[in-house]
Amino acid sequence: MTGGATGAVPSHWAGMHRIWSFQGEPLRPPAEAVAQMVAAAGPAAAGRVLVLGVTPEFHAAFRDVTALDASAGMIATVWPGDTPTHRAVQGDWTQDIPALGPFDLCVGDLSLSQLAGLAARRVLDAVAAALRPGGRVVIRTVCRPAAPVTEDAIRAHADAPGFNFHGLRLLIALHLAQASGAEVPVRAIHDSFCRLFPDRDDFLRRTGLPPDRMILIDHYAASPLSWWVPSRDEVLDLARAAGLDARIAPSGTYPFAPDLPLLVATPATA
Repeated sequence: MTGGATGAVPSHWAGMHRIWSFQGEPLRPPAEAVAQMVAAAGPAAAGRVLVLGVTPEFHAAFRDVTALDASAGMIATVWPGDTPTHRAVQGDWTQDIPALGPFDLCVGDLSLSQLAGLAARRVLDAVAAALRPGGRVVIRTVCRPAAPVTEDAIRAHADAPGFNFHGLRLLIALHLAQASGAEVPVRAIHDSFCRLFPDRDDFLRRTGLPPDRMILIDHYAASPLSWWVPSRDEVLDLARAAGLDARIAPSGTYPFAPDLPLLVATPATA
């Protein structure tokens, strides 16, 4: 995930570049997910591409890329570097997309998921307005499942052979969204983790997680942000309200992929 609103940078995204190397799948896109996104883009992938954020996995996936990110630190540290056909621009997704368009394709990885619902709608409005005729949107997004994500399941994941700390944080967000609604305060993920796993030394011993990775959860403690964790229908409703014909497609078969599907959308025909 990378920052989209300039005003949120000082309190959350300003320091994210320092710990970005600790982020991993599935909260960073696996190669399978990137391949699925390129396939879902179809012919639009060969055109001019807007990337929401500086997700480095997209740098090599498309041949003409403009990446828009609010954080100068993320651009300097995470982006693989500008070339004649690939550039990163500092700016706000809710305000600066029209000046950068038009585009054949807009892609993002968990981009809408890191915004409150109203801001996500504003971003989709801007994207829809900047798309060329026949353009396409492909965004991997977090969607809460119909089946309950219980606290017992979260605890069990910590003891499972396939333990994944990034997946654990995702499970906590899914559980909170099911319990309290689509907008999940980031600090609530931290607070829930601390309640579910009060003995950190025991948690680290059981999971084998390197202690320095705990900064990924502690970074949430003072964050003012909320993640948007909607149902699939809520994602589709938002896209359609922005004037897009939309569907949900799988992002692959990797662990947690069912909770991280693709929003695939095109401008609605009159």
